[in-house]
Amino acid sequence: DFRRVLFRSYLSAAPYFQSCAQIARGAEPHTVGFATSVWVLCQLRAGKEPESLVAVLESPDIGIPQTRKDRAFAIQLCVAIGVQAEVYYRMGRFADAWKLVEEEMRVVEAGHHTYFYRPGAEAHTQAALVVFGLWERVLQQSIEGVPSASVLREQAARAIRHLRKGAFIFPAVLGRKLLFEGVFARIDGKKGRARQRLLAAHQEAERASFPWEQVVSSVELAQIGRAHV
Repeated sequence: DFRRVLFRSYLSAAPYFQSCAQIARGAEPHTVGFATSVWVLCQLRAGKEPESLVAVLESPDIGIPQTRKDRAFAIQLCVAIGVQAEVYYRMGRFADAWKLVEEEMRVVEAGHHTYFYRPGAEAHTQAALVVFGLWERVLQQSIEGVPSASVLREQAARAIRHLRKGAFIFPAVLGRKLLFEGVFARIDGKKGRARQRLLAAHQEAERASFPWEQVVSSVELAQIGRAHV
């Protein structure tokens, strides 16, 4: 069961990042918010409700405000902002989520290197998740404080470009790049291309033993009429 595997792997990682956040308060304060946000990300992926996590992210001592205050590295800031954006999105705070995505993209496009290994993948994944989710929602109904579908489509394409760059530097990101290319095609109405990219994403996730990508690609394939991979 992919979901049990996913749940188990993220839960096992969560205590590590929680302890990192506590240790960093004395040794490397600029990493506190980053470690806290990755702990929150582990909890989200393990099925925790975002409402139970938002107070931690907003904490002035160990959350995102601390990350901004202590001038964390760009990649750490992008991960932290992206996780907070996903939490707000899941809570239905769509305008707040969009503001955070804009902030993250400004950091990325200022020329900072945000493609290092797994943290880079997570940073760009959070932005993509929120942008794609908003794009799909706005196609159905406009949302106050969120731009038009055409603007969101452009931002979704930009998010994929960042994932492609990340995959070129760090090949383990390939599955995520393929996944979001497939989701983009599905939302854009190109079902054949969507199926092709999602199947490739699923195969890559199986090869690399990445359960999150396996689950999401399976769900996406089901949405375009293929219930079994």
